[in-house]
Amino acid sequence: SDVCSSDLARPGQQCWWRENFFPVSIGDEPIGMAAIVEEITDEREAEAERRQLSELLSRAREPIFVWELDGGITMWNAGAEAVYGYTPQEVLGKPPHALLQTVHAAPWPEIRAILERDRQWKGELIHRTRGGQEVIVECYKQLAILDGRHLVMETNRDITERKRLERIQAEFIALAAHELKTPLTSLKGFA
Repeated sequence: SDVCSSDLARPGQQCWWRENFFPVSIGDEPIGMAAIVEEITDEREAEAERRQLSELLSRAREPIFVWELDGGITMWNAGAEAVYGYTPQEVLGKPPHALLQTVHAAPWPEIRAILERDRQWKGELIHRTRGGQEVIVECYKQLAILDGRHLVMETNRDITERKRLERIQAEFIALAAHELKTPLTSLKGFA
């Protein structure tokens, strides 16, 4: 069992201990109990920090999810649910590229090589939502190796609307340039 107590070596600080009791016998005759006591304060603090970080990530507005490099999704936040339309229960364990029908800007093996070498990758991707809508995202992937697992934390920013406006602007500029050249060409003919 885990026990919290004040630490005599560090007055005023709370410490956690794990106590494991077992019987002691001589032959078949039980003579008492023994205990192994282990300090686990650092372990408890690390676990509390992981829970806090997980809670913060789960509440972020931006889509954030974690997936195993050669496996499925292990964490899916509320932002991902809002953008893509899938609940965490629906996506856990599923490969993200297949689920979201990811279109990469470069071949996946090239992106993976950069991710493994630099432990990060940034670029634009196209995903599909649950309803089939195309979403253009600015993607940031970070690779971490934890307990032998290659985990990728992917953060995406939906830039679909920005890309649409950029396309409209480019079309307008091209049309305006064409329209301005046409009258000038006509006037050249009269000169």
